[in-house]
Amino acid sequence: MYGVYKQAKPTMQIILLSIGKTTSSQCRSLEDTYERRIRGRFSCRRHYVKNEKELRKYLQETSATVILLEERGKQMDTPTFARYMDRLTRSAKSAVFVIGDAAGIPADIRATYVQAVSLSPLTFPHELARVLILEQLYRAQTLLVGHPYHK
Repeated sequence: MYGVYKQAKPTMQIILLSIGKTTSSQCRSLEDTYERRIRGRFSCRRHYVKNEKELRKYLQETSATVILLEERGKQMDTPTFARYMDRLTRSAKSAVFVIGDAAGIPADIRATYVQAVSLSPLTFPHELARVLILEQLYRAQTLLVGHPYHK
């Protein structure tokens, strides 16, 4: 079943863009762990901005595909997210996943960028959201190469 995803292996640079750095040492440790594990199909790095103004500037200057992480985004199970990432790696060289601050993603940014993914219908602190998306990227990558990690 997992071998279905084994195909040509394009690679994609993923940037996890968020307002504010992680202050929790436990969350930072988990972020570091999953970021190190993401190798092969994707490469991943975190980029922090201080405020919404810097967020807007970064997004205006990037040529990457922008994907918002927010509760109103498309909800997917893990295999569906893996297929989504597989399609994305075939159509884009880089992607930026955007995590807002405690107030969420500003309305003008939501109106500008139409691709949005929900990690859950629940609301999470942005520090935990960073851990969750990194873990799901790692899990998607393992599914795409046929590793049974998802079980």
